[in-house]
Amino acid sequence: MLRVLFVPLLLLAASAIAGDAPTAGAFLDAEAVAWKVNAFAVARWKTLVGGDEGGQIDDADVRFGLWELAPRAIYHAHRHDVPEIYYV
Repeated sequence: MLRVLFVPLLLLAASAIAGDAPTAGAFLDAEAVAWKVNAFAVARWKTLVGGDEGGQIDDADVRFGLWELAPRAIYHAHRHDVPEIYYV
């Protein structure tokens, strides 16, 4: 069972709708963050918020990023200490 939550990018904007819009310093150019590839070369991702890979916006409570999975590939079930939200 996949433990990573996948939701549209639109949900990330919910805090902005609620009046908690990020400051200008919280914006990030996704092109500046390098892709990471898993050991089996079936998935790649960019963690843009949270995580410890470098280049992303710091946040200890959540991770958000971009994720790609090869056609017909299966990604292994796993867990993380904080919720992960990836735009697929």
